[in-house]
Amino acid sequence: MNIGRFIAALIFSLALSAQNATTQKTGEDLYTALKHVVDDVDGVQRRSTHLDDMDETWALGYILGVRDGAAFGLASTGANTACFSDKMSAQALARIAIRVIDDEPQLRGKPAFLAVAATLLKAYPCLKRQN
Repeated sequence: MNIGRFIAALIFSLALSAQNATTQKTGEDLYTALKHVVDDVDGVQRRSTHLDDMDETWALGYILGVRDGAAFGLASTGANTACFSDKMSAQALARIAIRVIDDEPQLRGKPAFLAVAATLLKAYPCLKRQN
């Protein structure tokens, strides 16, 4: 599989997402919500609201949904998806996304799907090397 197939699969998965175009989330929204998720997992005490909880749920669901949609899109093209495991936990993907956005701060102002795409390529480097 090449990067073109991955991008096509990613676009397919985004078409299936329930993201409303009028309230498009950004990499900053994703980053903030995932930081809260990781803080919660790590036992960091912070003041949380129901809206924070909804954002955290959105962020985890979004990153997992795009990953699963991309996997489905890749499989539907006949690509070898053996390297694209769903065994990675949501928390592990959240930590990778935070690292990716820290390393590439320009993603904060971009649509959230670009941060997720960069995260998936970091989490599953085999996606870049397959032919």
